[in-house]
Amino acid sequence: MAISPDGQTLVFSAVSGERRSLYVRSLDRAEATPIVGTEGAVNPFFSADGRWIGYWSAGRIRKVPLAGGPPVPVSDAAVLFGASWDEADRIVFSQAAGGLLEVPAAGGSPVSLTTVNREQGEVSHRLPQALPGGDTILFIVTKHRFPRWDQTHVAIYSRRTGVTRVLVEGGADARYVSTGHLVYVREGVLLAAPFDLERLELVGGSVGVVADVMQSAYPKGAARDSGAGQFVVSSTGWCTSLEEPFPRPKDP
Repeated sequence: MAISPDGQTLVFSAVSGERRSLYVRSLDRAEATPIVGTEGAVNPFFSADGRWIGYWSAGRIRKVPLAGGPPVPVSDAAVLFGASWDEADRIVFSQAAGGLLEVPAAGGSPVSLTTVNREQGEVSHRLPQALPGGDTILFIVTKHRFPRWDQTHVAIYSRRTGVTRVLVEGGADARYVSTGHLVYVREGVLLAAPFDLERLELVGGSVGVVADVMQSAYPKGAARDSGAGQFVVSSTGWCTSLEEPFPRPKDP
């Protein structure tokens, strides 16, 4: 699911009957309505100005106006494992393996943004978030095809310097929020730590915020082990999450 930057609109992927599509719900209303033309859509994300919704469907990244209108193809891509639309109108996205990629939101061919460090055992860079200012990308580093989600790392990448740096060991699906915190999940628990956006550093320890947050982790009989936490936070501070008992992995 995704929440608009102003915190007023929720978009999510859902199945009605045998048909999957995106649904939109204004938070001042009780019901959601399907977005026409988004059949098969998953992984929705908002543009930085909140006017467009990006998503993946049938082998392509696509976008559709929030105010209504036909979907527009952006780029061919394998199934997404997270995407973020930045202030410079670029879409940064990730896949099951390899580094982050980006493509102009107006359309084009993807180019590599980061490269996994295979000497350190890295398999994928996932679940990116473009931070304010357009230079820095927050993302997750995995070291196994089917990771232990308490053993992944939260990292940042600077376009200006080309340097990647680890912020948190043992976390997934990190987001920067306007209160000046980094929030992330660790095996179904949502944690938060104070974060200095100018220095790009944690300035305090992590504390638990919400227990039993739904997370795409350790699925049975499925390959979509993305680590994504089912929570969203708008730039105005609105937060929405899905909660359920978290399935702990069995000991090896």
